[in-house]
Amino acid sequence: MKNNYLNLQRSFLYTRQFLTRNYITLLIGFVLAFLAGTFFVYMLLRNRSDAPFIKETIQGMLQFFFGFGLFGLGFIFTSITSNDYQSKNRKIWALTLPVSILERMFSMLLITTICYVIIYIPTFYVFKTSINAIVHSYSNVTITFDLLTEKNFKLIGQYFVLQSIFLAGAAWFHKNSFIKTGLIVIVFIMILFWIDYQFHKHVFAVYPDTHYSPVFELFTNNNNTFQLPENTFSTIQLLSQIFFYALLAPLFWTITYLRLKEEEV
Repeated sequence: MKNNYLNLQRSFLYTRQFLTRNYITLLIGFVLAFLAGTFFVYMLLRNRSDAPFIKETIQGMLQFFFGFGLFGLGFIFTSITSNDYQSKNRKIWALTLPVSILERMFSMLLITTICYVIIYIPTFYVFKTSINAIVHSYSNVTITFDLLTEKNFKLIGQYFVLQSIFLAGAAWFHKNSFIKTGLIVIVFIMILFWIDYQFHKHVFAVYPDTHYSPVFELFTNNNNTFQLPENTFSTIQLLSQIFFYALLAPLFWTITYLRLKEEEV
């Protein structure tokens, strides 16, 4: 269906149709993740009995499970939404549905971002409560783990960014898109680490109470280096965070939409 309009009713119907076709796969993913996390905690409780160690370890495991489950299950959601574009016959079927590319894109984002997070957080709360009950029955220890923390919100923001990258990869690569996109992401991260290392090695040679940089020629001292004030350094950090959390995901979502428009033509 070729139009540039967004009809919310058609979008929600497409979302319902997608969930009806794939709810068993999504449910199995949540159940397997739930059982795997419970199994690891149970094995830990069988081998250790000291309360301080159990409390500290389980809290760390819950933080790990939150991030691992968020990304792992989220990528399953994303890969399922892009299955319609992985073969010629499915692509023809998807493009002939009475729903526009914009409406389909809106539904894909709704499923893999907002809906997914709304489902994931209560599900993880149930998982945390179950783990707390199991631990308390074994060792009389109460586990405290707050879901609504700045660290977890940052993880959700990072998931949105990676989800947008893998969604764009699914639109560009028709075969083995997950593997190809994953390799590109790994290489890109390695390049970023190398740039960051070189940046801190040559630009920000940190000395007590100051930052030095040959890039920002703001102040000169006797060693012919350039001093970067703390407020400028904080501004750079703020701008980089704004770019990563607020601009990068919409950029890749736009790329995905444009690519799907090309496929439609």
